[in-house]
Amino acid sequence: MHVLVISSGYPSFYEPLDGIFYRDQANALKAKGIKVGVISAIPISIVGVLKKRRLKLGRSFATENEIPTYTWSYLNIPKRPSYSVKMAERKGMKMFRDYVKNYGVPEIVHLHCFEGGLLAIAIKKEFGIDFVVTEHSSRFLLNTNPAELEPVIRKVYQNAVQRIAVSNNLKDVLSEKYKLPFTYVPNVVDLTKFSIDEKIDKYEEFTFVNVAGLNTNKNHSMLLDAFKMVLDAGIDARLSLIGNGPLIAELNEKMSKLDLGNHVHFLGFKTREELHLEYNKSHAFVLASKKETFGVVIIEALSCGLPVIATKCGGPESIITDASLGELCDVTADALSAAMQKVYHNFSSFEPGQLSQHCTLNFSGNAVAEKLIDLYFVLLHKDKNE
Repeated sequence: MHVLVISSGYPSFYEPLDGIFYRDQANALKAKGIKVGVISAIPISIVGVLKKRRLKLGRSFATENEIPTYTWSYLNIPKRPSYSVKMAERKGMKMFRDYVKNYGVPEIVHLHCFEGGLLAIAIKKEFGIDFVVTEHSSRFLLNTNPAELEPVIRKVYQNAVQRIAVSNNLKDVLSEKYKLPFTYVPNVVDLTKFSIDEKIDKYEEFTFVNVAGLNTNKNHSMLLDAFKMVLDAGIDARLSLIGNGPLIAELNEKMSKLDLGNHVHFLGFKTREELHLEYNKSHAFVLASKKETFGVVIIEALSCGLPVIATKCGGPESIITDASLGELCDVTADALSAAMQKVYHNFSSFEPGQLSQHCTLNFSGNAVAEKLIDLYFVLLHKDKNE
């Protein structure tokens, strides 16, 4: 079986973690013996260029884990969402023709996110190759997609032979909005990077850890309020906040006003290796988001044996499926604090090995790749099955 992955983002010089889920999925398919290739037109913001102080755009090719990977980084135009869609088609088709010349015609295309969908449609029209689309974006939950892109979104979904969403909540939202069936298949999480390490000593204080960009949707302000209630309830605890973002100054100011300076620690950006260490040093993971389509950090934490406290924000409900894994709560400070206190008082009842096993069975590369391969097989043989 020959699968070509098309995505609107991929790890790059400017954003090394952008599209990492797509790369992990491609690697998982490759590990199952599937012939895989990747094409990605990557929009780069002016801010990203300024941060790196280097202009490194254009076309590139690399073989990553024996997967031929074509990328084309281009400077995006702010407030012109249709520009990225058109660039993905234009530059993507040039890369596709080179891919076919060197690696043959794929049997199926797997598109990640609708932005590259015009390319997938063009390939289908010219070469007769069907495509599957997986939607990841929380913009559908927040209802923040630009109106001018709606015709493109509908066209992409209508032309796909299979539509996938990375959480049950996102599946329901998309199915209702576009009146088309979607299937739930989670993102791949590279669990080789995250595991229980009993050689790592935990912090002396009971530690809640949060991994998220410091932005409005991740709801750190509410998390600080909830954590203050935890301390006021007489619990001696620590809160580690991992991530960077525009709200760092505002959150530091709030932390001072709430007199949390000795209990809250901003740790900044961490690599996967550093995250593995922090998860294992902590006792429980907490997520306060307003909206999420999935929750990779939840699975990373579970894989390291941590129970999870998460708001009912869309993605976590497909992961924390019973009380043995942690607590789900409403998106309020009172509810989040109560859930954090419940996990603290019942911490000894959680089985780290069971938490980790849950992830292996449901979110590992092997588990997700098997689901996708079964889906591809049905699609490629649909005429015989009808």
